[in-house]
Amino acid sequence: MWQTDVFSCIRQVSRYAPVGYVISRVFAHDADFANNARLNYHIISGDDRPSLAALFDVDPDLGAVSVAGDLRRAERDRYDLVLAVTDGGVPAQSAIVSLTIHVVSKAWSEPHADSGLENAVDLDDEAMTVVDVFLRHRLIILIVFAVVTVFLAVLLILAIICVKLRQVLFTMAVSLCIK
Repeated sequence: MWQTDVFSCIRQVSRYAPVGYVISRVFAHDADFANNARLNYHIISGDDRPSLAALFDVDPDLGAVSVAGDLRRAERDRYDLVLAVTDGGVPAQSAIVSLTIHVVSKAWSEPHADSGLENAVDLDDEAMTVVDVFLRHRLIILIVFAVVTVFLAVLLILAIICVKLRQVLFTMAVSLCIK
């Protein structure tokens, strides 16, 4: 995850997007474990910090950049944010993402990437609220857990059937030898 490259991305968001609407999401991965692998996402700079903070927010745990204020009152059509993701290690390491947000007057606009983000950082094109992003990840984990549990249950049932079948065959063989 820890590279000196600055990744950049351009997104569009409608001026009519509601508060909580996720414009983009920064994904990062740290190979460490425990607290060293805990990632914290935050805005480290922007064009005009006071008005920027009133319009955009980043979830510190999920990396979801969302609408924090009424974009219809936005003074400009373009905002440049610099986001950082920092791990919990000592010393802490970080990666940087430059995100340009174009506020458009259309009711809906499709996000697009200006450049490919490879390896450590990736921005998701889906537009959801922060809660939706959180729930989607928890749902995926739950589904994987359920599939693994069903698979293990089937293996256990097959093992029990094999043991019972072996007992029946052994009993039949013993009864044939006795006769």
